Amino acid sequence: MAFAMAAEIERDLISSRTREALRAKKVAGVPLGRPRGPGKSKLDPYRVEIEALLANGSTQKFIAGRYGTSEANLSNWMKKHGLRRAAGRFAYISGGEKRDRGLGRAKGAGCRLNWRRTRRR
Repeated sequence: MAFAMAAEIERDLISSRTREALRAKKVAGVPLGRPRGPGKSKLDPYRVEIEALLANGSTQKFIAGRYGTSEANLSNWMKKHGLRRAAGRFAYISGGEKRDRGLGRAKGAGCRLNWRRTRRR
């Protein structure tokens, strides 16, 4: 019983100290809460170069390696900035789109990606 009462008093003291600290930070003008976002990306200074590489048909793997980042990070950065890869030699066809076009099933068990040539020689 005595331990429960001591724990309750300690909890109240911690709560009051936390409220006082938050009030003091608010008065000092310190922003509270989670930061708004990651801010600038390390790819931002290279935007013009990346756009040129994409227009020339460079792969995302090549570009990511050139600027020392991962393909996933580059892809997310491109989506954030509204960039797309230039139409190149190959185009992605999803399984549903392939089915809708009457092209049959994708080859391979469980294969979800299917590529075809977009330009004929």
